[in-house]
Amino acid sequence: GVRASKLAGAAYSASKFGMVALTHSINEEEMDHCIRASVICPGEVETPILDHRPEAVSAEHRARILQPNDVAAAVLFIAGLPPRACVPELIIKPTSQIYQ
Repeated sequence: GVRASKLAGAAYSASKFGMVALTHSINEEEMDHCIRASVICPGEVETPILDHRPEAVSAEHRARILQPNDVAAAVLFIAGLPPRACVPELIIKPTSQIYQ
């Protein structure tokens, strides 16, 4: 997501904030050339990185969070928009995840 996270760490959180700023800058600088950029900010996604958490992630929790295909569907939606539409940021999170 776009929020700072103790779990993710300072470097990861800073890089996410940087990507948001970069995306907005690209959109401002390149709008006259019909170049659009989007930053996708997913919440928790069921990926192999979960296997490296300090505490094991249960199968029930993995079933409740986003699946990679959920994020892919959002990307395809953005990519399919007409040139007149720009989605600078998209936050997609599991329904069960609190957005702080």
